[in-house]
Amino acid sequence: MNVAIVQKDNNYRKTLEDILRAAGHAARGFADAQALAEQRPGETLDLVLIDWAQSDGAAESVLGWLRGRFGAALTIIVLSPWPKDVDIVEALQAGADDHLGQSIAPAVLRARIDAIARRVHAADHPTASERFGAFLFDIGNSQVSYRGEDIPVTAKEFTLALTLFRNLARPLSRAALLESLWGRDPGRPTRTLDSHMSKLRAKLGLRPDRGFRLTPIYGFGYRLDPAGAQPASITAGSMSESR
Repeated sequence: MNVAIVQKDNNYRKTLEDILRAAGHAARGFADAQALAEQRPGETLDLVLIDWAQSDGAAESVLGWLRGRFGAALTIIVLSPWPKDVDIVEALQAGADDHLGQSIAPAVLRARIDAIARRVHAADHPTASERFGAFLFDIGNSQVSYRGEDIPVTAKEFTLALTLFRNLARPLSRAALLESLWGRDPGRPTRTLDSHMSKLRAKLGLRPDRGFRLTPIYGFGYRLDPAGAQPASITAGSMSESR
């Protein structure tokens, strides 16, 4: 995936480049948006990581220019050193797809970027399989396997598992998970979700020795993390980056 990093801090920009290149992405760093405009004429981009300070108070103009230059399919993630709720809201309303704090753990950042790469690939190859560690999801046949061994799951369990893996390290609310299974059905009891989660955890063996950790978030929902990421203490009141 082609990634541009717009970040004025040379050291942090280099760190991001190293993380993304190690994950197999083509990453280039730029000190500001103007440098990006001058050095990438005619080239395509899948993702831009941009320092929110680069907006200089003209957030909508900067993000609008990026989409106009590189297309509506471009994914834009805004980075801030110490993001406040007002910064997150402003970035998302200006057209960003996500907002992350610069203190994010490398393993979590890689998981977020890999999830975007899978969506980009799936859009170009709608029948493709998707791999997450040793888990392989056959999208066309709604089948999941681990190290080549098929795991018997129902259609609902497959959908739920794929939703979790596509949103690695991202807290997902009960409402969002229920909607992924049954659409907008406000009468669906949440204990149905808990039952599905319990069965899914057992069938897929979602534990660190198999590469992933499924964590319930009290009063909110669930989150699936790569085993290498440090689990954060999360409550319903700290979901500013969740869907």
